[in-house]
Amino acid sequence: MAISEVPDGSIAVGVDDSLHSDRALDWAADIAAAEHRTLAVVHSESPMGPLYGVSSGMLATDWPDLLASSRRAHAQVVARAVARARHRRPALDVRDVVDEVDPRVHLVTDSEHAHLMVLGTRGRGPVASLVLGSVSGTLVRSASCPVVVVRDLPDEADGLERREIVIAVDGTADSLPVLEFGFDLASHVGRPVRVIHLLWTNLTVEAGVRSRVLLAETVAGLGEKFPDVTWTSTVLAGPLADTIVDAMHDAALMVVGRHRTRTLDRLLYRSTATTVLEHAPCPVAVVPVAARGH
Repeated sequence: MAISEVPDGSIAVGVDDSLHSDRALDWAADIAAAEHRTLAVVHSESPMGPLYGVSSGMLATDWPDLLASSRRAHAQVVARAVARARHRRPALDVRDVVDEVDPRVHLVTDSEHAHLMVLGTRGRGPVASLVLGSVSGTLVRSASCPVVVVRDLPDEADGLERREIVIAVDGTADSLPVLEFGFDLASHVGRPVRVIHLLWTNLTVEAGVRSRVLLAETVAGLGEKFPDVTWTSTVLAGPLADTIVDAMHDAALMVVGRHRTRTLDRLLYRSTATTVLEHAPCPVAVVPVAARGH
């Protein structure tokens, strides 16, 4: 299949042959079933050119066999993932999407069509590669749609069995896409929501009051839009990263925004989002937010 064949509005999950990929696949299949969406199982590898064989000491006559073997291995990865998803959710519409292109390019392009992208990553302490340049990091920074990173942690509950969906926002109008994503997902999976208002200490008292009022109005409006979702809100001020990480231990999912502006407040927010991704004991959703006036 070509890169553009990720179905519009689907839940797309990137897979390989690892255990953390299986966890992400299971999570994505559960969400796709709950939201009645197609699950797109995506696998891509950068193409190997003949120079790869030369650098590996292979004869030119061996190159076609190596290429064919590599393609068979990739097909097996996808076939196994599709079978696993269908076994877990028999009624789910599952599509496979395979290509030979840099997976970072493939997944970022997929995000233009998907409703949600899901990736797994190993839980090995601070995940520097996640933020600084891995496939997951590239997608988190550049995707057009929300991205969920499912870390492979030994004490992590499968699926959404944990109690709350926690949404971290800064109280501005730009928080609406983050809140709406969290409330919509909570409605589909039957989880309560806890909204954490990130109130920066460098705000004036007047600005802080305005942001609290705006947040209250926004959340109240979403409560009317999603009457089946129960929600609470908490205001946090000061150094936030450790407090937010503590708040995630009973969470089914942590939802944060990815802002595209470079103001001080946005840089602080992005720093907090980075800490969340590095230390989260639960899946994390990163929702792209287009700044006002951009």
